[in-house]
Amino acid sequence: MPLVEQIDYDVLLKEEAMEIRQYDGFNVAEIKKAGKDVMDSGFNDIFRYISGGNESSEKISMTSPVLSEMEDDFVKTSFVMPKSHKFEDLPEPIDKAVEIRHVPKGTYGAIRFTGSWKQEKFLNMSGHLRLWLESKEYEIISNVIVARYNPPFTPPFLRRNEILYEVRKIENQ
Repeated sequence: MPLVEQIDYDVLLKEEAMEIRQYDGFNVAEIKKAGKDVMDSGFNDIFRYISGGNESSEKISMTSPVLSEMEDDFVKTSFVMPKSHKFEDLPEPIDKAVEIRHVPKGTYGAIRFTGSWKQEKFLNMSGHLRLWLESKEYEIISNVIVARYNPPFTPPFLRRNEILYEVRKIENQ
């Protein structure tokens, strides 16, 4: 059982380490920073928000995973907000670069793997997932999203990492 709340999803299809998942809508606190090679670039900013760096000085529980989305020359780092916090009740961030956003219900392809974060492994896993999604007739409709479930002090062989893409089924005509 996880120590922190994790985002819920339903598995629609599973083959080995790859899945097609349905996520209900969820809320995130996120920040967009320059530097596509720095996956942790916004972590501390969002951590300050959930640690009371908001207009209510409210502490918000940590959840997992931490999401990082590559977008051109930027990385968006997001913390999923606990389910107990409705969107309209989330406190305003003091740091105006931190945004609160609702992610609508969606279908995602995912591949799960363990270990330390290395660019070569990321590219390899991402390639496997893309090929698998294509073989299952899914079209990728988002940037690549990296989901990391464990704190950095977790031994690499116990870490849960995932690569996600939002997808839609290709309609055969």
